Amino acid sequence: MLKKVFFMLMFLPALGLADSSLGDKLVHRLWRDMQAKKVEEIKEYTSKDFQALNGQEVLNRFEELDLIAHTNIASYNLSNVTATQGENIIVVTYIADVKTENSEQVETTGPHISVWKKFGDEKWKWISQADLASGVFVQF
Repeated sequence: MLKKVFFMLMFLPALGLADSSLGDKLVHRLWRDMQAKKVEEIKEYTSKDFQALNGQEVLNRFEELDLIAHTNIASYNLSNVTATQGENIIVVTYIADVKTENSEQVETTGPHISVWKKFGDEKWKWISQADLASGVFVQF
């Protein structure tokens, strides 16, 4: 299953890559805001229907914002950022290397996927996030 996910992520750009700079900007803003603990700002651009997958745990909007509020990011680096954009959706995949304030080592948390959606004339909203590094997936 994990191989299928990575295969799909590798070929997302072939499905209609538009200007990837918007997706790149949205994800970098998210990580800057997480590091600065700007939870109220993140809340403003997080959809009420948000859902995240963090390891084996599925989080709703409230739980994800609480997790962000209690995570102390000392530094981070995002690489291999690839965005695929449709008319009202942006899918961004990337690798995140994160150093928390309680850690002396940089932890490569691995592949992530962030999904953003534009609802009508509103601004882009963060609707989904998955940390694909855990390697633990439930198969249906």
